[in-house]
Amino acid sequence: HLGLMPHLLRCALCGAVLEHDFVPFAPSLGGALCDRCAAAKAPADRETYPSSVLHALHALWQQPQLMDTLTMRPLLWQHALLLLRHHWHYHLEVAGKAWRVWQQLVAPPHPLPTQRR
Repeated sequence: HLGLMPHLLRCALCGAVLEHDFVPFAPSLGGALCDRCAAAKAPADRETYPSSVLHALHALWQQPQLMDTLTMRPLLWQHALLLLRHHWHYHLEVAGKAWRVWQQLVAPPHPLPTQRR
């Protein structure tokens, strides 16, 4: 792989196992953070994500065939995509074209303008 997979289940800085329902995540520091490291470093790019999202991404990374059977609420999938986008955008230093296309595909359609008679 390209070396861009973030730390998901352990703190990217100290290696502590992450056991909270919500986990700080900072691409600039390598991924998920324990509360102690997040407070000590206070990265500006820190976002908080549900731990279930990090566990699902880790499971998919370990076993990609789970994509066919793994079920998550749509909001959690959205969190997962945002987390990965956040991480990759930081490390690649560009906004991915594929992300913009994806956003256009999932956006609700705009109503067609009505013609006046």
